[in-house]
Amino acid sequence: MLGSYILGQIISAGKGAFSKGQERVESGELDLTSLYLCIFIDVIGDSSYLLPGVGENEDLIWAPISALLLSAALGSAQVGTLDFVKEALPFTDALPVATLAWVLKNVYPESGPAKLLGLSPKATAVENSDLKSISDSNSNSNLK
Repeated sequence: MLGSYILGQIISAGKGAFSKGQERVESGELDLTSLYLCIFIDVIGDSSYLLPGVGENEDLIWAPISALLLSAALGSAQVGTLDFVKEALPFTDALPVATLAWVLKNVYPESGPAKLLGLSPKATAVENSDLKSISDSNSNSNLK
């Protein structure tokens, strides 16, 4: 009985997220340039499978570069950290973290995963206001 209820809630939330995403796609307000960058980041990360023996060394070099690019492109340190861990761990290169993060940010910005990863506009505004209040309190304490 509880399992049916939970499954119903998941399906209902999925339908709501899908309809909101469909509205954003139809409105044409999506930034496709950043999508192309995210696909490029994922393809470079996956290229380690094409070079036998060199692949894992390439991942060690690419992991910090990829994390910095993705953090800057999407404005989320959480996504950058997740991408760094994905690139550093063996056999996880096939996961398209950058592209999935772009979809969360641009198509489903109000979803739970987008908020968790700092991709939601509201999450960014909250983080910025928290940073401002912290810096204000630090500057006030320095004046004493």
